[in-house]
This record gives sequence, structure tokens and C-alpha cells, in this order.
Amino acid sequence: MKYFILIFLTFSLFSCHSYKTLQHAIDHPDNVKKLNLSKAGLKTIPPEIGRLKNLEELNLYQNQLENIPAEIGSLTKLKKLVLSNNKLRSLPTEIGNLENLETLSLKYNDLVSLPSSMSKLTKLDYLELQNNDLTELGVITNLHQLKYLYLENNSLSRIDESIGNLTMIMFLYIGQNQLSNDLPESIGNLNNLTELDVAGAGNGLRLPESLGNLRKLERLYVDRTTVIPYSISKYQSRLHIIIK
Repeated sequence: MKYFILIFLTFSLFSCHSYKTLQHAIDHPDNVKKLNLSKAGLKTIPPEIGRLKNLEELNLYQNQLENIPAEIGSLTKLKKLVLSNNKLRSLPTEIGNLENLETLSLKYNDLVSLPSSMSKLTKLDYLELQNNDLTELGVITNLHQLKYLYLENNSLSRIDESIGNLTMIMFLYIGQNQLSNDLPESIGNLNNLTELDVAGAGNGLRLPESLGNLRKLERLYVDRTTVIPYSISKYQSRLHIIIK
């Protein structure tokens, strides 16, 4: 009976495919599907991370990482990557190899730009970039499957017409930035948009008349200086305008 229980416990440990220590994971590279290294005090990630070919979720939340090794590009089965609350100023070009990535969290870092290779993340639908130092959208507008995009508290100075490429977007948060231009008319192409936050995005920010085309828009977060277009008045019965 004891032997049976031991066999069962051993099977249960490895059948969950979830690990919480890096060395343990590297020692069993083929078994690992989930690796949670959050709050582990890590300053570096060894290149051996690239051996975890079956990894689907990697959580490196709240460490002290300044760099991510290029070998992360070998984790082609990865679906979820959490790098938030670190000290990253850049990302390796190889991050574009993560062709199955669906969720990417990069909030609370020191990023000033994103590699152009990220345009290859064609399955990405959830992207957190708030609380960095980004000055432009760059490659983000090529991620056509995005549904959730969080860009609050960056250093964005403008939003280009290319924002209209994100036709799948449902939640768009661009508040607390430094926009010097009005939002472009192409915002009206975002037919699936449900929530838009522009509170604090720019003093006296003017929203385009095309905003009135967004029939699914339910919540609009603004500040007291935001100039709201007359076109949205016809949707007042369902649209909640919230002043922050």
C-alpha cells in the first residue's frame, strides 16, 4: 500500500508539469510546461533556459533582471510570458521567435523601445506595457490579433494613424502619457473597442469625431481637459464616460 502511494505521489508531481525552481526545471527539461520563478531575487537567467523546449508558461515577475538571454527564443511552445516588475531596458531580438505567444506582460520595467521582431508574434492578444518609458508605439500596431493593450504611464508623445490597424482590440489604455497631438481619425476603425482610457494622456487632448462609429464602446475614461466629440452623444444611453 505504501509503495502504491509513493508511486502515485511521484506521478502526480511530474504529471502537473509545474516547477518552482530553475535548477529542478533544467534537470528535467522535457517535463516542464510551467515554470514560476516570481519573487525569486534573480539577477540573471542562464542560457540553459533554452533547453525547456516544452515550456508553455514562464513567470519571472518581480525579480531584478536587467537582461533576458537570447536563448529564450528557443521556447517556441511558450504561450504566456511574464517579465513584469524587473529592470529591463531592452528585449532580445529572439523574442520574435515565440510564435505561439498569446500573453506578454512587460509592465513596470525601463523599456524605451521594442524590437521590430515582435511583429512576428502573430498570436499575441494580451500585452501589458504600462509603467515603462516608451516614446512611440512602433511595432505594436503590427500585432493585429491584440485584444488587450495597456500603455498607461509611458512617455508617448503621439499616437499614429497606424493605431487603426488593431481592429481586434477590445481594451485600449493610453492614459497618463505626454501626447502632443490629437488622437487620429483611424481610432474609428476599432470596431471591437469596448473600453478606452485616455485620462491624463495629454492636456486638452481632442478625441476624433470617428469615435462615434464605435458601437461597442461602453466605457470611456477621460480627464477634465479632454475634448469629447459631439458624435458620441447618440450613444449616451449605453456609453459611460468616466472622469478620472
